[in-house]
Amino acid sequence: MIIKFLITGLTYALLLYILSQFKNFSLRSGGLLVVTLILVFVDWLLGTVLGFFAWIPKVLTLGLLNPIIDWFIKVIIFWVTDKLSDSLKITGLWMLWGSGLALAIASYVVSLLVK
Repeated sequence: MIIKFLITGLTYALLLYILSQFKNFSLRSGGLLVVTLILVFVDWLLGTVLGFFAWIPKVLTLGLLNPIIDWFIKVIIFWVTDKLSDSLKITGLWMLWGSGLALAIASYVVSLLVK
């Protein structure tokens, strides 16, 4: 369990660093660790709660919209992380959706690494 959190944290830290290279995604210097911890915590807490309630549309669509529903959940997680942290600033709706997509892909990679 601790190994999964460490791998998730390292992956999310790398993702945040890569995303901070874009102009609509600003990360204050020295805030990478704080934002990573907030992102991992929000993903763990809110991702679990939203993932539990997402089973209804996943069943109704016969699983065809699973990637889109998971992407939407990751967008909400990034939005909440942006609101909770003073070190992170995402400007623009397209950047938020792109960040959510990158987070969904990173979460998928972590799930493949840690089984």
